[in-house]
Order: sequence, then structure tokens, then C-alpha cells
Amino acid sequence: MKTLVVFNIFIIVVFAKVPGELIDDWSAIAAVYSDECLSESGANSEIARKMFENHKLVNEEHIRCYFKCLMVKHNFMSEDGVLNEELLIKGIQHVTPEIAHTESKYWFEQLSGDKENILENVTSKANCPSDDGIEFEDQENIYDDTVMAETAKSEINLCGNVEEEMFPPLEIETTTEHVPTLFNTIKGRIVVNLAHLLNKYTKIINHSLSCTMGKMKIVKEVTFGLNSSLHFYCDNCEKTCVINSEPHNVGKDINKEIVWGCLSTGIGHNQAEEIFGLLDVPFMHTKTFAKKTSKVPYELIDDWNALAAVYADECLSESGANSEIARKMFENHKLVDEEHIRCYFKCLMIKYNFMSEDGVLNEDLLIKGVQHITPEIAHTCITRYGNEMEVCRKGYLVASCVAEENYET
Repeated sequence: MKTLVVFNIFIIVVFAKVPGELIDDWSAIAAVYSDECLSESGANSEIARKMFENHKLVNEEHIRCYFKCLMVKHNFMSEDGVLNEELLIKGIQHVTPEIAHTESKYWFEQLSGDKENILENVTSKANCPSDDGIEFEDQENIYDDTVMAETAKSEINLCGNVEEEMFPPLEIETTTEHVPTLFNTIKGRIVVNLAHLLNKYTKIINHSLSCTMGKMKIVKEVTFGLNSSLHFYCDNCEKTCVINSEPHNVGKDINKEIVWGCLSTGIGHNQAEEIFGLLDVPFMHTKTFAKKTSKVPYELIDDWNALAAVYADECLSESGANSEIARKMFENHKLVDEEHIRCYFKCLMIKYNFMSEDGVLNEDLLIKGVQHITPEIAHTCITRYGNEMEVCRKGYLVASCVAEENYET
């Protein structure tokens, strides 16, 4: 490394044109150990003795080691490459303190042209040959730019990247941005049907088979009481997937079961919230708790029956629902959650264009067509169940949501 700096010092001094005084001084210094260093380095004597005739230093492997030998002999540099700054300044007339102190990077920046830039990277203080009598096949081409460039390129691989060794490692600035994590997305613990969750999660895993460049990531959690819906999004194909904590077709509503369980044991919402809080499970809102003990208002029953009557027979036939259950489902002020009844609701909503065949809800027509659906209720119910994939289930859930939002205590 030190040899590289000193060699470049000489390059800068003689770069444009070597002054006669420097040629004379250097020739005098070299003459003392010239024969010994020619023998030790294997340098061509003709090139070494007349290297200043064209006012350029020759960058060739044996010549570099010839320089190294001369500097070691004069104690300008130790065998292991440690430079003696004071002796350099005293021993070589044209090496000023400023030149000796200047960082090696300066010498690289002063160079221009392809040949000189290549020279920066190939100079090395080690691996110098000691073969005597090296014969140069083409002495005339030793100064040729093309020959020197090709020689330098081949030596880069042998000597390594000297520039990397001379300069400190690059410092890379990075900005730390807040990246959403799973713990930030999902708050607390969730009550889940584990078998159902793992079965549905296979959809997320299998997505990578069809979309090899993307990855499904969880983006949000939507909760309703103790029910949770996990929303996934692919950053490549932009597909979405929703996994619910409980299957819809089990016939049991976990929120309803919890509410009636609390009432049967003599505790209310506040006590239940404290118990679930100890388990770090977010509990349902007081409004949701109250709705599970409420009933459908008579006005809503009358309005719904009037809407259903127009297409009742057609939808009963199409869905296969039990006519007795369908016509009297509001007698106990609760909607019946059963497969055929769900498709009965779907049929009615499609007939009124509240929902398309593929399950897309029309919020405006819902608000206009059903008296008890306010813009707030429509937005709440569509947000809550709009991502439901099963069309029959979606129609039933939206109707059930409208009923719950209108429950009276």
C-alpha cells in the first residue's frame, strides 16, 4: 500500500513532463543500487535506465519492484512497506512535506486518462518476482497504451482492488421507518376455532403457488364482539383474502353464547369485560352486549314482511327454505340462521337489486328500499360483512346486521 502512494508521488511529479533536474536527481539516487536492484527485481535494464526519456514512469511489474528495491536500500521504506517520511523528504529533493503528507486519494484525483487510472489499481508492494534475465518479447510496445492497459487489467485480478484497500469502507445511510408488525395489527388475544383457522390459512399458503412474485400479508383485523376477521393482501397481484375466527355455518354465535352465559351466571357486561381483560382478550362493546339480549322491533318486522311478500313464493322455491320458518321467522324476534333461510335472504336481496348475483352490495338502493336502513347502518353492515365470500351468507348477515342495529331493549 505504501509503495503505491510513493509510486504515485513520482507519477504526479513527472506526469505532464519530467523536468531535467528530477531526472538527474533520480538517476543519481538510483545509480548507487541500480545493478543490485535490477538483479533482484528482474527488471529490464534498458527500460530501467532510460525510463525518463519519454518523460513518463513505466508501470510494469518488474519496474515496480525495482522502485521498491531502491526505496528499501535507501531506507525510504522498510521491507514490510512502512514509509519513512523524514528520509523521503531529506533524501529526494523534489518530495516536499506537503507532497509526503497529502492523502493518497489526492494522487488518484490528479490522474486523468484510462492508462493512469488503471495504474492506480495495479501497483503493489508484494509478490515481486526475483527471476533474473527476464526477456521482453516486444520492447517497443512497453510504452504502448493498449499493451499497458491489457497488462494492468490482468494484474487487477492478481493484486486485488488496491483502491478498496486504500480507502475506508463506504458508510451507507439508512432511514428507519415504522414497519407494521403482526403485534401492531392484532391487538391482544383472539378466541378462535383453531381447526377452522388452520384450514382457511391453507388458502394463504397456496396463493404463492399461483403468484410466485407476491406474498400475502396481514393488513388489518376487524372485530365484532369476540368475532375477528383477518384481512390479507398480496403485494403483487393485489388480491385480498379474509379469514374469520369462527366458521359461519356452525349454528352458534359466540357473542350470543357469551352474553347468555353471563346472564345465566348473574354477571353483566362490566364483570365479563374484567374477566376477559385479565386474559388480554378485547371484549364486546356495551351496545353489542345489549343487542344480544334485545328483540327485533315490530315496525321492522312489518316492513320486512311487506318487502318479502312480493317475491316470497319465488324465493322459497329457489332456495328450498321451509315456508313455515320463513314466514314466521320474526315471531320470536330473531332471525333464523339456517342454510336454506340464508339463500332465501340472498334471493330476496337480488330480486330487489340490493345485491348482485356475485354478491356486490348496492348501498344506495339498500338505503332507499328498506325504511329502517340509515346511511350509518348501511355503512356499518357493509363494512362488517362486505368481504364475505359466500353470497347466501352475505345476504343473511347484512339482513341480520340491520335487525341488530334496530334492536330494542
